[in-house]
Amino acid sequence: MNLFQRLVVVGSVTASLLFTSTVHAAATQEITFGPISNRTTAQALSFDVAPVASSGLTVSISASGACSVSSFTVSVLDKGNCTLTATQAGDEEWAAAAPVSRSFEIARGFFSRKTVQFTTSTGSAVKGL
Repeated sequence: MNLFQRLVVVGSVTASLLFTSTVHAAATQEITFGPISNRTTAQALSFDVAPVASSGLTVSISASGACSVSSFTVSVLDKGNCTLTATQAGDEEWAAAAPVSRSFEIARGFFSRKTVQFTTSTGSAVKGL
């Protein structure tokens, strides 16, 4: 091996020692998503939920069953079971969070009897149940 070849080998070994790439592992994150109590169709037909990721990244929610979701607003569609699943895909610094699901039952609500008053074409009141 001549002097030039030795210098190239020493130079490439030195460069690889000085400029090694550093790979950082993505940090872990968790989703906090409180429980959801069972509901009836007699209650408000929409309500908000607020899952959050420990990373501060935006959480996405999907719904299946007797409900739908838009952004963080859940809409009750009918009686039955509803399952909401919160996810966070991560980014360059954060690994994806484990999905968190919350299920709840929606029962058919019965309204109490209320008196309804109608007005006839002559202006007189008629009460009904």
